[in-house]
Amino acid sequence: MKQTKFTFSPSNNYLLVGYGITGQSIARFLNRHNSTCTVYDDNPDIFQHQKLPSKSFKKVTSIEQLENLFDYQAIFISPGIADEHPILQKMRQLNLQGISDIEVFLNYAKGTIIGITGSNGKSTVTRWLEHTLIENGKKAKAIGNIGVPVLDYIDTIENFVKETNANHYWVIELSSFQIQLTPSLRANLSTIINISEDHIDRHHSLQQYTKVKQRLLEVSEYCILNRDQPNSYLSFDNSSTSDIKWKNQPSYGLSEPTRQEDYGIKNGSLFRGKTSLLKINKLQLVGQHNILNALIVWMFAHQCGISDQKIAQTIINWYGLEHRFQKIAYHHNIMWINDSKSTNVGSMEVAIKSCMELSSENTQLAPSYTPKNIYLIVGGQSKNADFTPLIPLLKKQIKQILLFGQDAHLIAKDWDKQNLPMQQFTNLEQIITHCNTNAIKGNFILFSPGCASFDSYKNYQQRGQHFVNLVNSALKLKL
Repeated sequence: MKQTKFTFSPSNNYLLVGYGITGQSIARFLNRHNSTCTVYDDNPDIFQHQKLPSKSFKKVTSIEQLENLFDYQAIFISPGIADEHPILQKMRQLNLQGISDIEVFLNYAKGTIIGITGSNGKSTVTRWLEHTLIENGKKAKAIGNIGVPVLDYIDTIENFVKETNANHYWVIELSSFQIQLTPSLRANLSTIINISEDHIDRHHSLQQYTKVKQRLLEVSEYCILNRDQPNSYLSFDNSSTSDIKWKNQPSYGLSEPTRQEDYGIKNGSLFRGKTSLLKINKLQLVGQHNILNALIVWMFAHQCGISDQKIAQTIINWYGLEHRFQKIAYHHNIMWINDSKSTNVGSMEVAIKSCMELSSENTQLAPSYTPKNIYLIVGGQSKNADFTPLIPLLKKQIKQILLFGQDAHLIAKDWDKQNLPMQQFTNLEQIITHCNTNAIKGNFILFSPGCASFDSYKNYQQRGQHFVNLVNSALKLKL
């Protein structure tokens, strides 16, 4: 599709595809600017629960009801609209480019744009960096794919342009969808935290998914690279172009840094070059992935002009996100962990390894932990992901796999004939009852679905809260 710079013009006619949380914010924005809008969603029930913000807006639930697509000033595409959706297919035929809400926001935002993407860890880094900047006197806001849609920050264009200035820091979590749908994407600072198989149902291949992610680096003034994951910044075509392009960029990793501008680990501490920054055991979050996250936050904060001493004082006072490896109960020496934010295979792998690290680093939390003592709860919409790479880890660490949700049978098929202890359940309630009955001292109950939540829940937050409520109810019954 044709990539062109978009400039928002009030009082024009727009098409909005998808009326979820982001779509609703786009509709509110257009209504505030006296624009007309056709809102398309092929789920007619959504209009019963979420009214349009203006009577002048038109709702449609079938492509046949749409006008000529060339008649719209622009076509907004909500995140999560499948790539094979008929409207997107028709747009490709007509060489029309859809746009995201990020595209409009970046047209008017002043200050420093920090773009953060990756398969896992985006939200943790985004919120952690926001916390570190704010605690050090910076005017910072975490936005994007993290909660509140970006256009909800724009009341009027005039006020937004007037009130924002060069001292603002916009920490934007960017999904592959948003990167793909933002022709004028730009960033002052950026990183790709990691790349693992995700959203293959939309991007069709890991190569194409990676290429979309790498676009963020290409439009950034300054970027930092995960040297442990060269696939996140090198090309697939065996050319040396990308190698040359990125070789001088600062990097982070779990190894000892070899250049003064690189960050890494040495003797149980965070290091920049030969400079010791902070003992790892002072961090509140566990797991090697969170050590990497801390390095990223430090690098960005340092680039924003904050001293090492001040970063150290604030980075250790952050306790993490809800639904991301959240330790919700420790009862009868059994640890219950809510990792509902796990929506892909990579995040599930990280959660399993974090259980292992948690027990080895702090035996008080799980004094009787031994290998194969993790009850792993998995399921939802698998997004055509391949779960077979996890088999060696599962064989080594998992006591039992408990499957639920729409694609439980597909996941079970990936793990079939591997002698893995698996059991399928109709719902999450049955799984909690099973764990509460069978788990013993030293076990972990790890809710890390590795799948999207939309088969049964509005989002991963609702799924995680349901898990927390069920656990609390079950443990009260067992007291």
